[in-house]
Amino acid sequence: MAEGIQLEKETIAVLFADKAATDWKEVLTECGTMLTELGFTKPSFTEACIEREHRYPTGLPTEVGIAIPHAGSAHVNKSCLCIIRLRDPVMFRRIDDPGSEIPVKVVVGIAVASDDDQARTLARLVQGFQDHDFLNSLVNLDGEEVKALMQDWVSRPDDQA
Repeated sequence: MAEGIQLEKETIAVLFADKAATDWKEVLTECGTMLTELGFTKPSFTEACIEREHRYPTGLPTEVGIAIPHAGSAHVNKSCLCIIRLRDPVMFRRIDDPGSEIPVKVVVGIAVASDDDQARTLARLVQGFQDHDFLNSLVNLDGEEVKALMQDWVSRPDDQA
């Protein structure tokens, strides 16, 4: 189900799901529930993500709308990326313009148990989201291929990203 990526301090697992949702809160709740039920996060993770999204939105204005919700390491038991590809986009507020919204097709929930690894993971993901082929692959590949793509991308040495 979840395969691992080696980070500096630990291994990070990757989950994938195709889902339908009506709004961003529903997506974050679905992601948090999956992570908590599988033991990756504490029960406080979902609410922490929602609270953080209210204050610091995570919608990235990329070619394909992406959101990167996350919470602090205090809410994480074991690191995991939860990729949810939405059947129909839902609106998220923009990271660079919180007064505007964008339609998001792919949500990458980030649960990382180390603050250092969280910063590295976020930076690596943002690099990938600026790559046309990477984005299109997230939308078009099947779930196992998306997991493999994400594992390859996040685990690359810094000089190869």
